[in-house]
Amino acid sequence: MHAVNRFVVACFVAWLTLAGVASDQRPVVHAQTVATAAETLRLTLPPQAFAVAGQAFSIYYDNLILTETPERYRMQFTLERDGKPVDLGKHEERRWTFQPESSHVGRYTLRVALTDEAKRSLGTAETTLIVSPAEVGQGRSVSLLIVGDSLTHGTIYPNELARLLSQPGNPKWSMLGTHKPASVKPGVAHEGYGGWTWEAFASRYVAKKTPDMPKVNSSPFVFADEQGKPQLNPGRYFDEYFAGQRPDVITFLLGINDCFSAPANDPKKLDERIDGVFKHAEIVLAAMRKAA
Repeated sequence: MHAVNRFVVACFVAWLTLAGVASDQRPVVHAQTVATAAETLRLTLPPQAFAVAGQAFSIYYDNLILTETPERYRMQFTLERDGKPVDLGKHEERRWTFQPESSHVGRYTLRVALTDEAKRSLGTAETTLIVSPAEVGQGRSVSLLIVGDSLTHGTIYPNELARLLSQPGNPKWSMLGTHKPASVKPGVAHEGYGGWTWEAFASRYVAKKTPDMPKVNSSPFVFADEQGKPQLNPGRYFDEYFAGQRPDVITFLLGINDCFSAPANDPKKLDERIDGVFKHAEIVLAAMRKAA
């Protein structure tokens, strides 16, 4: 996979938005620039995207291409169901947004076409959008483990997830996690720490931990073995902290800190860095799957 495209994938989970608003008064991209833009912008969507009836789903334009001037490009989204176009969703200034209802439950093909200000095509991408019923989890119980960096440590989205799950029609929920910042709502816990990367969760270990913030020193999933050698061992994490309970769902919001330090102007070193990011991500995911 091309390094720049892989860089988008590595950063995609962070879902950050660049500054800048589209304006028809911006300079038109010239043909010579357009010739290379199709190769370097790397328009990217994930293989699948998920929505639930009653909750807004949005994709921000700036997140789909690599550019310092997103205002110079236009994106047109279209939805198809069973091979037929459907008139759902709307384009706003910075995003495409869709408010699914119960009648919209199902699978869609979501396509985006990228053009410059002169309306010249710079490529297309597509994903499968899966819309689930609001009551799909009713009558069930679900336990969650949320892992991430500062965006998780801030606890805004874990709290919101707990609020949504507490509404009628949702499963009975619980959250595993040893980290409970002051901002957590009742029942909310996670493993989210500012500045952390995939590699940190895979390998970071400090034998003597700081009493007030022990997990900032060591990955909660890394333990010393009988020889004192640090080992990634999520199974031991579940056994020691949660009496052997395993989560039904594990989510990760990681990648942006790996990307911050990537040498974006050196394709070779960028590719090497991305290889390392995916290597550590695969190590963590494999260990979690095995343990859970």
